[in-house]
Amino acid sequence: MPQHDKLLEWHFYVATQSLDELWNGLLADAFSQASEETPPTAPRLDAKTRLLSADTERANLPTLDQSILTDQHLGHWDLWQQNVTLPESQHPEIPLDAGYIARNPANDIQRNIPVAIDFGTTSTVVALREQGRSRLFRVGVKNWREAPVPQDFENPTLLVIQNYQPLMQAWYERLYRPHVQWAHVKCSHWAKAELTDAATCNSIQGGIANLKTWAHTQKRPMPYRDAQGHEFTIAPLQNDDRTADAFNPLELYAFFLGLNLNNQHSHGGRIYHNYHMSFPVDFDTATRQCIMQAFSQGLERSLPASLGYQEGWRTTTPFTVHEGASEPAAYAAGALPVMGLEPTNEGLPFGVFDFGGGTTDFAIGIYRTATPQEERDNGWEEVLEILDSAGDVRLGGEHLLHHLAYAVVRKNMQKMLETGAGLSFVMPDDATAFAGSELILDTGLAARTNTAKLCQALRPLWEENALDTQDTGQISLTLFDKAGQQSPLLALDVDEDALRQWLAARIRQGVEAFFTTFRQALKIHESNPSKFHVLLAGNSCRSPLVHEAFEAVKNAITDDDSLRHAITIHDVLKQDMEHPYAPTLKTGVALGLLRTMPGESMGIIDRPRARNDEAPFQFSVGSFKRNALVPVLHRYHVYNQWREFGLVRQDLTTILGYTASPLAIEGQVPRGECAEERVIWAQEDVGKTIFICCTNPNTVELALGPEGATEPQTQNTIKIFLKA
Repeated sequence: MPQHDKLLEWHFYVATQSLDELWNGLLADAFSQASEETPPTAPRLDAKTRLLSADTERANLPTLDQSILTDQHLGHWDLWQQNVTLPESQHPEIPLDAGYIARNPANDIQRNIPVAIDFGTTSTVVALREQGRSRLFRVGVKNWREAPVPQDFENPTLLVIQNYQPLMQAWYERLYRPHVQWAHVKCSHWAKAELTDAATCNSIQGGIANLKTWAHTQKRPMPYRDAQGHEFTIAPLQNDDRTADAFNPLELYAFFLGLNLNNQHSHGGRIYHNYHMSFPVDFDTATRQCIMQAFSQGLERSLPASLGYQEGWRTTTPFTVHEGASEPAAYAAGALPVMGLEPTNEGLPFGVFDFGGGTTDFAIGIYRTATPQEERDNGWEEVLEILDSAGDVRLGGEHLLHHLAYAVVRKNMQKMLETGAGLSFVMPDDATAFAGSELILDTGLAARTNTAKLCQALRPLWEENALDTQDTGQISLTLFDKAGQQSPLLALDVDEDALRQWLAARIRQGVEAFFTTFRQALKIHESNPSKFHVLLAGNSCRSPLVHEAFEAVKNAITDDDSLRHAITIHDVLKQDMEHPYAPTLKTGVALGLLRTMPGESMGIIDRPRARNDEAPFQFSVGSFKRNALVPVLHRYHVYNQWREFGLVRQDLTTILGYTASPLAIEGQVPRGECAEERVIWAQEDVGKTIFICCTNPNTVELALGPEGATEPQTQNTIKIFLKA
């Protein structure tokens, strides 16, 4: 492998530190790991062709027209060298007498034009507003010549690694616009097509999905295998053992988003420097910052080197990634005007039920006109005031699919064991093991692959409410053993009615939690609205089961007829083939985020977030009485404020229960449907008072004090991390 430039002049900056500190010393280790086997080199193209097709090779973007090299009004970014100090590895390989035109990329920076990114579990939406008009972007489509349709803008949050070693070698070789090859990695729409058409176990095992869930909750290294059969591991994003040179798939995904934004394929060239992201209500500060840092790094690496190493451009146009409104608040900002709902002086009450692929978020608020002072100080004309926000972290479309697959595995366990193929599957995190399940449950590559295939086969039942079983009550699949070998075609029994009933019950539970949040918000803010508008957001709300659940729960409100009649459940925002940029269930978040940017006329006041700089505490924590959870700490409890939990008993054991469900507020969470932790005390602690407090969105601490004390008398605490 040739000697590579160390690229120590990393000019990215984030809120916590400049990224030259992260890049310093990283490349030597990365190169040695990536070059254990030297991949075959592709035939070299001539310099002119490389200039025109570089983004085609990287990201399947259209090849540039050759006029960009000769037209005095155009010119190529990579040829610009004024005020630029390039590393040797990034000098253009063009003869000085070629006569080609250079273009200064700094002149193509779209100054202060905001780009909104709704980073979703299953799909990501990118939107921007120029000259008062909003538009959306496609990423990784197969045919750029086809006219865009609304679903094109729901870019799958997905990577498929097809050849890991040369990908890593290219990724670490250059800082700006590394020469990654589309033949080695696919992104978004193309990646989804690759997995759908995958015929081998290796093809599927290189797919990196659920990036958002990985960033938020994954605590263990995840094994993968590329299409060549090479295994690699991705370390958790938030882990003390994660090294600076560890591959971050979020950064690579953001890099591809950036290439689709910052390129020369229209108007001679466009570069954006001002990005804003939305997040779920329950993401803690550490998670949000990790994601924004990864996106900042990946997006900035999509810039041309002739800009990245150019002097002075960051002074006037700093490259930034900001946190914007929460996802449900942003959706409300985009959807309310489209639905013809107008702000009122007293405030129009609304609730957002954002049912996505990974989680469900709730936001309860009022849509009102701005006060004279808000209009004078902030320029606002209308205000979204969020009164309460909550959610159900286990109610997501992909999570429900996993449970459906688990039910089918349970029903067919004996049939699978009789094949002798050693088939295995992954159990959902919140599922209960069944008798004999240890024979068929695993967390390895084959188990994940089989689970993904079974989920995909069951997807029509979730999304279209029916399976094509040809009246046999069965679906047929080719699965894989632990060695990655295909098993014979296996017909699996599927009880569609039982699965639908389970889905309906689980969705209804989420809807009941939504209305509990609504009632609590009204109680806290002493409000008695004559109208309450329910907005359904997220692609999972396309299921007819969602509307049925809302109508059922609404009609079950018997203690207050006026409240029941006040509720209006609005139809979902559907895709409009004639107007592909119109807000939908999915694109409404990114488009709404644009409406809440600095300088816009809509303001957001998020009362729950205003109580703490950190995301608010989202759990109910307590003990059990009569087989039900009795919370001592509730959602939004003030951090570091101690509450009495009870006494240390003679048996020295304290059982602590917790849940993120708003249903716990009204005592509706039985034991067995929430998480538990056991704390064992010392013999000398018997009779002491147990105190509990929350210290961040997902951590509580226990401490002891003498009987009758009002707070702990020791600095020794037991820290418990709560898992949603």
